[in-house]
Amino acid sequence: MLDVAQPWYFGLALCCVCLAAPAASAQAGDVVVKGARSDHSTQDPSAASQVLRDDELKAPGASAGDALERVSGVEVSRSGAATDRTTLSLRGSTAAQVPVYLGPLRLNDEVTGAADLGSVPLWMLDRVEVFRGSTPARADAYGMGGAVFFEPKFPRRNSIGAGLGIGSFGEQSAWGRGEVSSRGAGGWRSGALVGLRLARADNDYSYVDDRGTAFDERDDITRTRSNADFSEWDAWAIGLMRSSRGARVLTLANAFSREQGVTGLASVPAQAVRSRQQRLLAGVSVKLPCGKKAVGRRCELELGTQLLDTRESVSDPLSELGIGPGGAQNIGSRAGQRLRLTWGAGPLELSGQADVARDSLRVSGAQQSGSERFSARPALEVVLRPDARASYALSGALPIVSTRSDARVSDVSAGSDGLEPEGRLGVAYSVTEHLSLLFNVGHFTRRPTLGELFGLSSLVRGNAGLVAERGEGIDFGVRAALVQQRTFSLAVESFGFARWSRDLIAYRRSTFGVVTPFNVATARVLGVESAFQMTFDDWLRWRGSLTLQDPRDTSDDRGVSNDLLPYHARLMASSRLGFYAPRGSSLPPSELVLATSYRSSKFADPAGLVVVPEQLRWDLEAAVALYDERLQLRGMLRNLFGSRQYDLLGQPQPGRSFHASAELVW
Repeated sequence: MLDVAQPWYFGLALCCVCLAAPAASAQAGDVVVKGARSDHSTQDPSAASQVLRDDELKAPGASAGDALERVSGVEVSRSGAATDRTTLSLRGSTAAQVPVYLGPLRLNDEVTGAADLGSVPLWMLDRVEVFRGSTPARADAYGMGGAVFFEPKFPRRNSIGAGLGIGSFGEQSAWGRGEVSSRGAGGWRSGALVGLRLARADNDYSYVDDRGTAFDERDDITRTRSNADFSEWDAWAIGLMRSSRGARVLTLANAFSREQGVTGLASVPAQAVRSRQQRLLAGVSVKLPCGKKAVGRRCELELGTQLLDTRESVSDPLSELGIGPGGAQNIGSRAGQRLRLTWGAGPLELSGQADVARDSLRVSGAQQSGSERFSARPALEVVLRPDARASYALSGALPIVSTRSDARVSDVSAGSDGLEPEGRLGVAYSVTEHLSLLFNVGHFTRRPTLGELFGLSSLVRGNAGLVAERGEGIDFGVRAALVQQRTFSLAVESFGFARWSRDLIAYRRSTFGVVTPFNVATARVLGVESAFQMTFDDWLRWRGSLTLQDPRDTSDDRGVSNDLLPYHARLMASSRLGFYAPRGSSLPPSELVLATSYRSSKFADPAGLVVVPEQLRWDLEAAVALYDERLQLRGMLRNLFGSRQYDLLGQPQPGRSFHASAELVW
């Protein structure tokens, strides 16, 4: 049975659903959005970016990590099944150096600084925008590796839908959503969208246990993974109002809860450890035109409020993971305000932005700790477009931070906060209609998390003297439409990039078994990434990516001869070949997709002694739409040939699996 979270948390979700209700009335009328879709984000024309659309996110059984694996420059690191902790890095960065946004809110926690992709369901997403090496100026943080934006659906028409999903290893899911759109007086359009999804799985997949003898297969045995089950629910409410004069009011709320088993990192999993994750986010954004409309002039004021509350607790009654019978819990929260003013006249556009936020983290377990951070981040962007071919964008920010703790764990009273300016220059130049040159250079930082500054337990201490990680990045790219015909097209994008990082935070263990973070590491990453896209008529589409990177540890005191950064593959490739029913044929709308993902071997420790083997996976997807596309049936055979798959530390992952879904919309 699906296990719904605590009643009070479910009540918060119902309140979230009510936020969107006033935004729509009962009048009929659909919103139809037309226009050409681009594979590149319009937020930042010079950045290396890729957009994954709604139809690329619908495969049953697919996770956010599965969807992002096909993007060049992206590495996804898993710690078990799809719902276990999953993080990503861009261009050889750490997961903490990549801000991940769900709607307007950054999901990176204050424990490790990374965002868990396993807690981002795809069913209510409209698109995913991935920026490699650069971050749009609208974000509230520059990422040293780039940034990822998960954008939810907006209400566009009157409809209601429901769906069911099943899959291997006891996977079950059910969801429903409804949306309404109407036209009101005074040129206003309003809409509301609400949705609820329930899901569970046993995750009792089989794997080969080598009993610690990787080079001797005679003692290998097959085990069934236990205590890897989960149950979750996810509720959404979105309201949108638009004016014909350019005003917009957006409300968004999401509540998420998951209860699951924790297997640990050993080949033989823990049997009694359980965890619970809860997340509540809400935001309101208002955009207003300022000044009179005029040809070549633009003025817009944006106001926003965001709230985020996350809770994670772990119970370990048998002390299998060393947490203890009392368990552990961390509670994080973020409250933020935004003011942004954009003014443009002719070729010049100026944007000023101020983000004010309060982050807090409370950790409870064998010991208690609490800490908070207040930040104000003024930012400025200047965009110059002297003609239709060229675009120059210069942006910068100066975060002002104050951090403090109750010092129960860290034995200090406050963190070390200093001014850390950031900035970036981006250039896009169109040589011809089908050839563009792109250039980006910038200086980026990552501040230590509250967990790194003030500690998490008596064994994982904090260091209030930590300073921000710093780095410079540069890339140069070419975007070309090699063939552009009515029935055939071929496009290529290629970037060469380099990044130098210093003051990287790494943990060191003392003789008493206590680990403490220090600013000790430096690194250098060089690489080339390419993306390819081909279409033939309207029945064949192919997209591929190839990434070559050389991530090196350049620290003077690394202590080992190996200088390759662990957890990073040097060669990554993906391919997605789709066959679609031609328009006007007697066949119903349908598709058959063969997807491939390859990752070369990588080290799982700094010394290079533990090697995670190379991985090649083939997936087969199929879909058909019936009854005027009101009924959509989808299926996926994941890991078609049953090849061995491994997580971040080389532990086994699920083998071949089948997933199917049916959705009815009317």
